[in-house]
Amino acid sequence: MLVTSAQEPEVEVSIVNISSGLNETLDVVPVVCMTVGYSGTTATLTIAGGMLTTTVTGGSGANLSINLAQYSTISELATFIASQTGYSASVLPAAVQLPPSALDTVAAIGIAASTANAQPGRLKNSLYVFEQVLATSTGVQFVATATHGLPAPMAAPAFLAGGSRGATASADIINAIAQMAGIQCNIIVPLFSQDASEDIALGLTDAGSTYTIAAINAATKNHCIEYSTPKLARNRICILSYWDSGEATYANAKAMAQGLASYRCSLTCQRPTQVNSVGLITSFMPWYNSVVAAGMQAGGFYKSICNKLANVISFADPAGYDSGSPGDVEDALLAGLQVMENTTAGNSWVSDQTTYGFDTNFVYNSIQAVYASDLIALDMGASFKAAFVGKSLADVSAATGLSYLSQKMAGYMRIKLIATSDDAPAGYKNATVTILAPTMTVNVEIKLATAIYFVPISISISQVQQSAG
Repeated sequence: MLVTSAQEPEVEVSIVNISSGLNETLDVVPVVCMTVGYSGTTATLTIAGGMLTTTVTGGSGANLSINLAQYSTISELATFIASQTGYSASVLPAAVQLPPSALDTVAAIGIAASTANAQPGRLKNSLYVFEQVLATSTGVQFVATATHGLPAPMAAPAFLAGGSRGATASADIINAIAQMAGIQCNIIVPLFSQDASEDIALGLTDAGSTYTIAAINAATKNHCIEYSTPKLARNRICILSYWDSGEATYANAKAMAQGLASYRCSLTCQRPTQVNSVGLITSFMPWYNSVVAAGMQAGGFYKSICNKLANVISFADPAGYDSGSPGDVEDALLAGLQVMENTTAGNSWVSDQTTYGFDTNFVYNSIQAVYASDLIALDMGASFKAAFVGKSLADVSAATGLSYLSQKMAGYMRIKLIATSDDAPAGYKNATVTILAPTMTVNVEIKLATAIYFVPISISISQVQQSAG
């Protein structure tokens, strides 16, 4: 009689790092991959060093010595063993396509059976499954020292030791930015605010890191400009940041903004305070402000973050700048910096300034305006492509295109991306669609729904005049 367990052993791996907010639970569930039997007096099976060997006595068969590398799947291996005199073998459905290397090493397990085709030898894939599951972790890397089985359950959590952050080189940043070319996104926020040398001194990065904030900001800007073209049609903006520990922090931040000088870039330079992932009040680098601004703009959609409260406890100004001084605030805005001010209600954004400073263009000077115009441009391009590209001119016409354009404009009005104007009650005007085969050209002037930034008030004062009859 062959007795087998009702349930195979499983383990659950919990990986927690409260400082980084990492909390993973990984379940490892191995299976029996193959069963083997030999009809004889005694028989054992061993897997070690890439070889499967058997030692048998009695019966009609002989010892086996099998190089596992010669078989691509466990199914093929089981078929071969079953073809040998005196042996039987079966592969379970879950393991048919697994490689023989997935089998645990075993030492002289019993496979002898007194009943024909009984298969008491049971081979599992415990270590293989454990390695596969641990490879999905975002927080740890696992290298096995054992050759079989699962780790023993632990009575209490243990702290990992001997790990390292890993250095971040300038090339790593460039490669990461390049990876964003393949995804559709609206706002990019690099989580860097200063050079690696300063982050190393604060213990924020590995001692081997070599990045510079100037290179990070310039590379991100170049990426946004490159992919915000009609040909690539992956319009995006970036909200960057800057900090240094010297006395010229504010002056250097202004120089950084003026060097970027692009409507696709915004730049923060104040250090916010907020509760971190473990409940401690922490002073973050300005990139935290950039994340807040990006989240507010994405969540606000057609609304501007100007004069809106940011979810930070407090903030520290860079050396040489006073957010309580109207003159300094105006200077920061003219320099293209995105800054906050303290009000009685909390900490709010003074504007939604970009680093564009060539003129007073109402679109290029506003994060919200650039964001909203990108949404309209991308949606119109994708919509007209889906509706007309590939269609026969026997089925569509310029009038069809103009009608479709008016439907799109009505939709933009409903979601408040465009607004009524005295010269364009429907939120747009001068709409034309022309076809010069094989091209359909669409022209339209939209009234972008931007924000109110100033409220000039004129008050006339005159003397009191009274008379009595």
